[in-house]
Amino acid sequence: MRVFVFRPVSRSHRFGAADPLVALAVMLMLTGCAFNKTALPPSPPGTVLIVEPSVPKSVTSAETTDELVSPPPRGPEPPPPGGLDSVGALVDRAQRGATERFGAFIFELDDFFAGDQNSEEPNTSFLRVRADAVRPALDDFELDPSVKLRLVLPRAERRFRLLLSSGEDETDTGDEVERVAAAGQDESLSLALRFARRVRESVKLDLDLGARQREGDLQVFARFKAEYRKPLSERWALRLENRYSLFSRSGFDNRVQVDLTRQLGELDDARSSFFRSSTTVDSRASRQGARVGQTLGFYLDLSAKSALAAEGIAIYDTELNDEVTERLRGGELRLRYRRNVWRPWLFVELWPAVAWPAEREYRRTWNGLARVEIIIGGEDLVALQQAAAENR
Repeated sequence: MRVFVFRPVSRSHRFGAADPLVALAVMLMLTGCAFNKTALPPSPPGTVLIVEPSVPKSVTSAETTDELVSPPPRGPEPPPPGGLDSVGALVDRAQRGATERFGAFIFELDDFFAGDQNSEEPNTSFLRVRADAVRPALDDFELDPSVKLRLVLPRAERRFRLLLSSGEDETDTGDEVERVAAAGQDESLSLALRFARRVRESVKLDLDLGARQREGDLQVFARFKAEYRKPLSERWALRLENRYSLFSRSGFDNRVQVDLTRQLGELDDARSSFFRSSTTVDSRASRQGARVGQTLGFYLDLSAKSALAAEGIAIYDTELNDEVTERLRGGELRLRYRRNVWRPWLFVELWPAVAWPAEREYRRTWNGLARVEIIIGGEDLVALQQAAAENR
């Protein structure tokens, strides 16, 4: 604050005609000083004070100009989470908690059987739950739920597994196009211990011991499976499999399968396509002769999350018996579409199909399947295992 001092007014001065105006101006200035909020120091008598307006400390130098600087505008407030987002977060927490509890059980079981042994193999245990709405070619519409539990214990004998399944084994690959290419014919519930050995890179041997509900009875069984894979060229590959099962009441069941696959090319880094010819020969104690199945299919990755299969199927019996009156059992054309939706562990499948079964005198029959599938564990369990190893 700056103070301007004027010389004192002499007492001998006489006021003229303009003196009242000067006196009024002096009175107004004094009045303004009295109402100023800034405390003034005492001044000697006869001194006139003119105070420069003070600037509050909270105002910057830029705001002392005629134009005040306003604060920068704030961005829009984020919208509150919607109902779908809240449900998704709740479902994610539930699935993550289920995977963690499932993984803790698997790791403890592996520790119990393995002791001090170590293994670098990832744990690919999973629990798969399916709900199918099926319209078979020869039956009415039905709902068919199924469950498959695979407990892989890498440290226990390196390749020891516990299988709880309502269907036959499928491919272990994580590719959607391979999953949609797998036949996966469901049967009744089974529980088995699996001992697996890879003799060479191209040869794999499995031995299963367990129990299965088959033909209305709970039966103890043993199953031996041998698999051989060999690349024939840059694009062609051969796969041979022989699966022999022996049941306590039904007797033997033998299946030989020959797959010939040709890669059609990679559309990009995440997508591929191939053609596959799959021939199966099934024989069992309760049936005369053998049943030969032939499947020709084209399989395509539509994206990293979806795949499509177009298949043609024919079945032929080598012998006639009481149940089989025609050697040619019929044919079928079908499309199989599989997609990962909403969350990484949720899948849907659609199978529209048309068949010409011998039981209907080869008349065209429409059928199909709609499936919802949930997977707990698998890739999520591998990621959980890797995170635990990094934190050690």
